Amino acid sequence: MSAAHLLGDNWQTFRWFDTAEKRDEAYSEMERQPPYYRKGDSPTVVLEKIDQDAA
Repeated sequence: MSAAHLLGDNWQTFRWFDTAEKRDEAYSEMERQPPYYRKGDSPTVVLEKIDQDAA
C-alpha cells in the first residue's frame, strides 16, 4: 500500500492514541529496526509526534 505508484509521493497516515504515554510507547516500538530487514537496511518512514488538536 505504501508504494508511490499506488498512493502518490506525498501520502501520509496518522495513528491516534488515548494518551501521550501510549503514543510514546508506540513511537519507541516503531523506531526499532524491524526484525525482517537485513542489517544495514532501514525503512523509509518519517515518524513525528503530533497532537491531534494540531493536525
